[in-house]
Amino acid sequence: MKKFVVALGLAAVILPGLPPAAQAEQTPVRISASYNTDSDGVSFTNYSLTTERKNNPWNYMYTNTRIRQRDSEGNVITENRFTVNWRQPIDEESSFSVWAGYANSNVWKFAAFGAQYHGVVNYTDQLRLSYEHDAVPTVAAYNAHILGDRLSWSYQHEIDRRLTLDLALKYARFSDSNFRKTVTVALTKTFSPRYRLGLEYGYDTSDLNKKSVFYLPKGEHSLSLVPEIALPVGGGILVMTMSKSLFSRNVNGNINRTTYGARYRLKNLEIGMQYYRDDNYWSRDYSFSWNNRW
Repeated sequence: MKKFVVALGLAAVILPGLPPAAQAEQTPVRISASYNTDSDGVSFTNYSLTTERKNNPWNYMYTNTRIRQRDSEGNVITENRFTVNWRQPIDEESSFSVWAGYANSNVWKFAAFGAQYHGVVNYTDQLRLSYEHDAVPTVAAYNAHILGDRLSWSYQHEIDRRLTLDLALKYARFSDSNFRKTVTVALTKTFSPRYRLGLEYGYDTSDLNKKSVFYLPKGEHSLSLVPEIALPVGGGILVMTMSKSLFSRNVNGNINRTTYGARYRLKNLEIGMQYYRDDNYWSRDYSFSWNNRW
């Protein structure tokens, strides 16, 4: 599966022995679900519960994931995961967080963990750094017990009030000795509160001479046009996006790559869908999230 969407949530825990007023306090919870299917016969289903307590550094996560691969040995993976997240504000606009989790699947059990820093450098620049140690979520990678260490760096510079420059670098090293390197540069122009247009260049590659049991790009270059429009609909906001490759190529030749997406937000409800296609491969994503207080 080339593309998947995984939505992770944080589940609420009320500890015994708290004062009555604290026990009665309602906890903001986000319920999420996502489903992905593609032309390779892979389907990916994820359910999650999320607490989003802004005034408490501790949050908790429960997710249930099911991955199915058509015509594959050991073709169904089911996983339950529990994760704790700790977030510490550094100042009003910067924060540092760490998380650790335990995953129990029908194939194996493993620990996952990571850290993230988000900081405002000055009034025009923002910086994000992150690290994570986790599994590769495909049937073949789970059966092979492959883990990955991923580093990412992203920087956003506001050239003026309506023009931003985004840079991103990602590096992943996997336990099967494969690696992946990604570079992204994007320039986005905001024409109005409802419309903006982006131009994005990406380079994505892995070891050209090493095979992998999961998908890894080989020397991909792409230049894409990314328009986005937001419209008020029925009391909510409908955002429609598209990414169309002006030029895309890997070691096997040219790629005709297109993505269409839409998401609708109404108060505490958000629904999204996305369709991706390059040549003979396609994938469809559907997502749902709802915020409530319990």
